Amino acid sequence: MPRRLYWCLAITLYGILIYYVLREVSPVMIDGSGPLPSFRWTNLPTPDLREYYARRSYYDFQYFVPYAVAALIITIQIGRAHV
Repeated sequence: MPRRLYWCLAITLYGILIYYVLREVSPVMIDGSGPLPSFRWTNLPTPDLREYYARRSYYDFQYFVPYAVAALIITIQIGRAHV
């Protein structure tokens, strides 16, 4: 396997692992009144359960973005430290 392909695959898998760890450490919780994201930088009001289930893919993407950005930043910083 060429070295460049190996590192692209390794970095991608590491980023996915970081994303998974962030989701496990700080999950999106759903209580009786709707989802409560615990890792988010905006001040938007959280939807109630009816709104959440009506537009579930939209809200799931909104909750995915902060985790993905943080995982990307951590992956880049770790990659820079090892170069």
